[in-house]
Amino acid sequence: MSTCLDSRPKLDVALFFHENPDTMDTPESIATWTGYHVAELESTLDELVEAGVLRRTGNILRITDDPELRRGLEQVSRYYHTARGAVEELVARLHEDHQRMAEQLERLEVSLDVIVHTMADGLIVTNADRCVVLVNPGAERLLGLGEADRVGRPALEVFAGTPVEPLIGRLDEVGPGSQLQTELRVIVDDEPRYVRANVRPVGTDEGKIQGHVVLLSDITDLRRLDDLKSELISFVSHELKAPLTAVKGYAGSLLSTSLNLGKETQEEFLREIDGEVDRLSRLIDSFLDISKLDAGRPIEIMPVSFALEDLIRQAVQIQLAVSNRCIPKVEVPEDLGHVTADRDKVLQVLTNLLSNAVKYSPAGRDVVVSAERVPGAVRVQVADQGLGMSPEQIENLFVPYYRIRDAKRKAIRGTGLGLYLSKHLVEAHGGEIGCESEEGIGSKFWFTIPDPSPQEAVH
Repeated sequence: MSTCLDSRPKLDVALFFHENPDTMDTPESIATWTGYHVAELESTLDELVEAGVLRRTGNILRITDDPELRRGLEQVSRYYHTARGAVEELVARLHEDHQRMAEQLERLEVSLDVIVHTMADGLIVTNADRCVVLVNPGAERLLGLGEADRVGRPALEVFAGTPVEPLIGRLDEVGPGSQLQTELRVIVDDEPRYVRANVRPVGTDEGKIQGHVVLLSDITDLRRLDDLKSELISFVSHELKAPLTAVKGYAGSLLSTSLNLGKETQEEFLREIDGEVDRLSRLIDSFLDISKLDAGRPIEIMPVSFALEDLIRQAVQIQLAVSNRCIPKVEVPEDLGHVTADRDKVLQVLTNLLSNAVKYSPAGRDVVVSAERVPGAVRVQVADQGLGMSPEQIENLFVPYYRIRDAKRKAIRGTGLGLYLSKHLVEAHGGEIGCESEEGIGSKFWFTIPDPSPQEAVH
């Protein structure tokens, strides 16, 4: 039975029931609460029932009592609200910044002309005859316009062929006490930008319209944050799906009275469940570490002594359980021995680098994990024969949410958080992380863990 939450409607409905666990509702009522049409929800609800997320009694639906699934939904819900809260907090901060700037400018008695010509937002002012009174540099920049003498010319003529032309044509619709707001997509320097346009009338106390003001605000970063939030929710639900599905399948088999499972098979299923729970735990730990970093809190390191080769082979087995499109090879010297570090954190770094190497490599290509002792440290490297990167792309690899977007990588899932987290995990140990790559040839990711007192290998 699948617990796949691979679409926005499925996720919305699952979270609605999860956050209202006592709800027993009809499809019509669910459509009202979630904002979807009943027709849109029919197949979604059927798939959620089939997957075991919801239970149906007649025409009434409610959430499953399965504790594993409920814990998985709790993690998705928590991260969803965290992402949404971050966007809302950013909007609030931007609003506060605008207010604070306005107050400071007023206290300093900065002239209106200076304000208009230095503000980041675009400003277009027309008079009662629909002729241009003002176009500030912000508007020219947001609309990709060059410098020109526009004052006194008909606005429709000035802005013909630009994204604001339709707005200028609708100025008659904006009367006293009303406004017109819309979102524009513009191309500036060959890059798409998103601009919120707000049109308001300028009138007298008697209600006579003297002109209009068009305010243009660049909301590209907010749109990107919203897209990242959606990608992150999709990615988290996708990553949680696999271990939850496996656990549900094995648990269902163990509970089935119609299957005569032998003791060895039962033990094998229990080991698989234990492994999948560990995998789910590692995913959750990664998200928690990212939350700590976003909150400015340091990552806690709990060092222990362990055999590095054993950890590398464990990371390879974890990767093979996810995908066997490339079989990683392990190349380490016999005397590699033990290191002292946070075992789980090093495993996180290794599994992330291995996952990336396999994802970005054509099936069957070599992925090699190697390790060696260098002065005062152990150096681990994951090399692939994948897509490779340009020097400009490498510079941004460890920036949060950064992903290389091109046709070759379009179908590869990810949030741009794995390398960001890996960098901080390595640096928390006092080590370094880096990358060497060549487009079309492959990449080599490496990291070091300080280990000034190498030990003898234990066999």
